Amino acid sequence: KINNFNLDNTFFKDEANFLDIKNKDNDKLESKNIANRETARIIKHSFEKQDNIIEANRFYALKMKKREEELLDELTTKCNSFKKLLFVDLPEYIVFLIHKISSNHSQSWIFPLFWIIIVTIFNIDTNAQNIFILDNIANKVNPFSIMTDCTPLTFTELIYKITIAYLIYQLIISIRQNTRRN
Repeated sequence: KINNFNLDNTFFKDEANFLDIKNKDNDKLESKNIANRETARIIKHSFEKQDNIIEANRFYALKMKKREEELLDELTTKCNSFKKLLFVDLPEYIVFLIHKISSNHSQSWIFPLFWIIIVTIFNIDTNAQNIFILDNIANKVNPFSIMTDCTPLTFTELIYKITIAYLIYQLIISIRQNTRRN
């Protein structure tokens, strides 16, 4: 049972076993119980070496939570350099946030599927001649229709195609993350 676990700069001679590690209240570890991202990474790596993918994914999520805390801390403490804040820290945080919202850092395949449906529904052309809405949705979701369609591509359509391609990628990675085998 631990409260503030820190494995930074720790080396293990043999394989370490972190199974059934708990916080002081006898609950599963949370982000607040882990001192830094490196500790979560070491534990995740240990579970991956043991082929315990479920626990490894749980510590991957804790590692991402610690990274989010680091980014927020950097944004709030380094506000004195506006140029660094605007061009380095803020864009990195935005990318991190988009990855979290789109797939919970590749942990949930439901999120990208949900966003694919929502983005597609909002992008359906209301003047479309096709009365079958499912066919229209299927045509809109296909990011490769950009290669077969001879009509000029608008900037809005380009952004839509990029978004759908990214969400399909997130869906595939999220499904793979939960079913991978070594």
